[in-house]
Amino acid sequence: MRDSGWNDISNCMGAVAEFLLFESCGELLLKHMTSLEKTVDSWLSLWGSCAFLLVYLGFFFTLSVPLQKQTRLSDWDPAASLFVGSDGTARHA
Repeated sequence: MRDSGWNDISNCMGAVAEFLLFESCGELLLKHMTSLEKTVDSWLSLWGSCAFLLVYLGFFFTLSVPLQKQTRLSDWDPAASLFVGSDGTARHA
């Protein structure tokens, strides 16, 4: 047994608003999304994927090097809590 509520009215009004927005701007949006899809499709080659992966990994490796240089076990405060594999209460491994 179901009955309608305020959520149903707001969902219906949202659908009407989205329909009107798509009717007014949908063609322009689809045009841009189609050109974006064609661009992405042209990148989806073996060499393009490898190049993207190399740039991605190189960026994050370059970003992590300065952080790794700042981190030393000698800087670790022994009074600080270190939890490995627990939620901090030691009740849930």
